[in-house]
Order: sequence, then structure tokens, then C-alpha cells
Amino acid sequence: MHICDINNFYSQTGGGVKTYHKHKLAYFLSRPEHEYTLFEPDDHEAVEHLAPHVRVVHFPGIAVDANYRFMMDIHRMRRILRRFDPDLIEIGSPYVLPWVVRAAAQGLRAALTGFWHADYPRAYVARPLGQLSPALGRLGERAAWWYARQTYGKLKATFAAADCVVEGLWAERIPRVFQTPLGVDTARFDPKRRDPELRASVGVEGDRPLLFFPHRLLEEKGLSALLGAYPRIYAAHRPMLVIAGVGPGKPKLDAFMAQHPEGIHYLGYINDPGLMARWYASADATFALSAFETFGLSAAEAMASGCALIAADAGAVQELVTRARCGALVPYNDADALAERAIELLGSGELPAMRLRARQFAERHFDWSAAFDRMVGFYAEIVAAGDPETMAPEPRRWRT
Repeated sequence: MHICDINNFYSQTGGGVKTYHKHKLAYFLSRPEHEYTLFEPDDHEAVEHLAPHVRVVHFPGIAVDANYRFMMDIHRMRRILRRFDPDLIEIGSPYVLPWVVRAAAQGLRAALTGFWHADYPRAYVARPLGQLSPALGRLGERAAWWYARQTYGKLKATFAAADCVVEGLWAERIPRVFQTPLGVDTARFDPKRRDPELRASVGVEGDRPLLFFPHRLLEEKGLSALLGAYPRIYAAHRPMLVIAGVGPGKPKLDAFMAQHPEGIHYLGYINDPGLMARWYASADATFALSAFETFGLSAAEAMASGCALIAADAGAVQELVTRARCGALVPYNDADALAERAIELLGSGELPAMRLRARQFAERHFDWSAAFDRMVGFYAEIVAAGDPETMAPEPRRWRT
């Protein structure tokens, strides 16, 4: 088969989506029986051949901010798709790209599918509108789900990683959802990478807790709740909070650090996976405070590194914490509850056992090769099915 990925969410400074595509490239490089093409948003057009059967198409996109570009040139995309003629196209972002790809692929044999990488009806529509008015937030979410039915709902199939996402898509009448949990590089993200010198570089020695926040600095990632809770957490246990990421919340973080210079260290964006693995393994607990995760790759990497999780009690990460019994759950965006639960966890003596269970769960369930083997099996089934109406509409679920 020839598989093609097209995703406006791909960015060189991205987190989970970039990780997904990086490992997918590596997987197909080791599978010469398949052909693989990845469209990467860029400022120019070029084709980069990584192997005779694997290529990256650098596709000119419209800059929407400092990190992301949207691929919207239908005629250019049609020309490139006709050149490579894939069997299946996976669309990775939900806004304009489904319309662009559908128009560009018209007349081609490719089966059009999507991956639900972002909970945009709740995270990017209902949440900001709800801050203006709860009724407006509910109305915006309903409109966003209607739009999702016009885009992903019209595709031949949709892939989703977590139970809660599969259930949400089915409840919103989006058919033919295939559950495909993602993976973790458990050789790279390993408790053996715990580094006393790295801990000492930020003033952490002995049993002093090191807490890690490795996310884009966005409100939906729980940044405000963390900053609101941290002075009380610090007063109770004097941990060191290490933050790694960039984003529009940086001025808020700067203001907080100016008022609270002790107990917090900012690293900026970490582009070195090996260094990120050392930070994960050197931390005792990692914050995963977004209620809108569709899998939570950073949380899974933390688990593989032997980190406990302090996570929101909604979204995909709460499934990981509950199944692995490896952390504490708190209501989303509740600084008081976050402070209380983190203080309780750090004083409980349970962190070593939680860290061990986190690693064991990741080793058992989150292997990238198994994840992509599962996806390729689904790809073959979808391509062979022909008319999507011949496929059962009910979700295909994964169980541990």
C-alpha cells in the first residue's frame, strides 16, 4: 500500500503530533513493502527522499502564527497527489484541510481518512467562548460538532487513540471510528536515564521533589491552575518545578517567576529528545493538566520514564492514570484542588510505587511498532472495503 499523511498540525516546535509523524516515518522506513509520503507545511515546495519508498513533501503553507502553517493550495496539492497516487490519505487536522484534501483528491483512488488529534469542539471552541458566556460556549460546541460531521463524518474512516474520544465521536454521530492507541519509545524514555547531575543543576539534591511541566504554554494545558496552586505546593514541600515549552502563556509565566523566584526553573523549548528523556526520568511527578487530550503522548512518555502523573480528571490522560494507578486526578482548572491533591501526593510516600507502575504499564501497552502494525492492518481493511457504506458504522475499540 501507499499511505499519505497530510496534517496542518505538524510543526517543528510541535509536541505530540510531531512525535507521531516522526515515529511513523521511522516505522515505514523499516517497512519497504509499503510506500509512505508525509506532507510537511513549509515556506517552499520540495520533495525530500528518505528512502526509495519514503518521502517528505515540503508544501508551501500560509503562516497562521510563528509555529504553524496551513496547506491550502488545492491545485498544487492535486498535482502532487496525482504524481504519487496514494491508496489512502490520512488527514490530521480538522479545520480547512478536509475540504482542501477532498477537492485535491477528487478523481483519485485514495481512500480519505482522518486522525482526531485535537478535541477542538471543546478545547478551542467551547472553552474560550464559555469564558464569555456558558450559553455561548454550549452553542459554539454544538456548531463545532455539526462542522465535524460535515468533515470527518464524511470520510471513509476516522482514527482515535483514547476511549473517551471514541465515545465522543460516536455520540456525535461520526461513524467508522477505529481506535488506535499510540506508542512510546520505551528504550529512550526509561527510568535508567535519571540523572543526579541534571537534578543538581536546578538545585535539587537528595529526596527533594522535582516536578515537571513539559507542555506548550497554553491555557488549555492548565498553566493558570498550576501557577495558582504552586505557591501552596512549594510552601508545603519545597519542590522544584521545571517548565519546558513555549507559547502565548510565556508573559504570564514571566510575571509569576518575577514574583516567585524560588522553586521554579524555566528551560524553554527542548528540541533534543535525549535531553527531554533525561528530564522526564529525573522528575518525580509530571503535570498533565489538560482536560482535552486525545491521547497524551507527553504523559505516556512520562510514564515510560518512571514518572507519576498529576492529571486532570477528564480527557485521555485520566484513562492512563486510572488504568496504571500511577498518580493523582484533579478537576480541570481548579487551582485549590490541584494544590491540595499535589500536597497530599507528595506527602503520601506513594510516589515510588506509582512511578514503578507507570513504567510497567507503558512497557506493556505502548509500543510504537505495535501501534503502527495495528494501523496498517486497519488501512488495508479500509482500502479493501471500497464503498464506506459496506463497513460497519460502530467503533472498533482497543482493549488492554
